[in-house]
Amino acid sequence: MRTTTVPLVGRRAEIERIAGLAAAAGTGAVLLSGPAGIGKTRLAEEALLELAEHGWNTLVLSATRSTAHIPYGALSGTIPDTLDRLGSVADPERAVLRAVEDALDMASRRPVGVVIDGVASIDEPTSAVLV
Repeated sequence: MRTTTVPLVGRRAEIERIAGLAAAAGTGAVLLSGPAGIGKTRLAEEALLELAEHGWNTLVLSATRSTAHIPYGALSGTIPDTLDRLGSVADPERAVLRAVEDALDMASRRPVGVVIDGVASIDEPTSAVLV
């Protein structure tokens, strides 16, 4: 997750609403949309920090036009060692899935929160692993 030393001011209500929606029973996803440059990424990351403070496992992925055509491109900052070894494993999809499970500490059975910055540009293999 990105860290910043500049406090986010005046957005507490939005952060609490997003975190509350994410934590509500039956919620599968929360989508923030709007024009570029209004702070969606920062708001989503702050809401994820809020969830982490309540025991959630969290992960931030960044999908860009540059990574959109690279298999598992959005995961490259999260599981780089696994991606480097994909050519030498018998079942690459299973290796990636296991690495994502480890990154999210799925064995802990805690709720999981994932922010995907640029979700419209996510590559298909990453999308399949996350779903």
